[in-house]
Amino acid sequence: SALVKEVRLTGCSKYPCLLKKGKKFTLEYDFEGGEHSSTITNSVYGIINRVSLPFIGVNGAPACQKTTPIDLRTGARAINVPSCPIFSGQAYTYSNTFPILSIYPTTDVTVQYGAVDGKGEKIACFIIPARIA
Repeated sequence: SALVKEVRLTGCSKYPCLLKKGKKFTLEYDFEGGEHSSTITNSVYGIINRVSLPFIGVNGAPACQKTTPIDLRTGARAINVPSCPIFSGQAYTYSNTFPILSIYPTTDVTVQYGAVDGKGEKIACFIIPARIA
């Protein structure tokens, strides 16, 4: 129900994004709240050969503390202000740094990244073509 406005991944200037094992990456996305939601949780999967595999340590993790509101007048992001609940029409930035674990296979992967509300319904979703190396 949310509108994803922009996605940023450190070190990724072209697709597929190169995700190196043992390194950490920061993913940010700006979105506008759709329906009111009191909680949000990460929904993050790697799709390999049409099989969805959860990203260990990221999928299912609470997302409220990684999400901050954006001032609609100035465009400034709030600092250290957890944003739950999410309100319709309010702009937010989600930011998270996560590792690419050595147990991940070396392969091409489509990363499906998003968030679900307290009822398990998707509120934001996008894909990133990537290569784990």
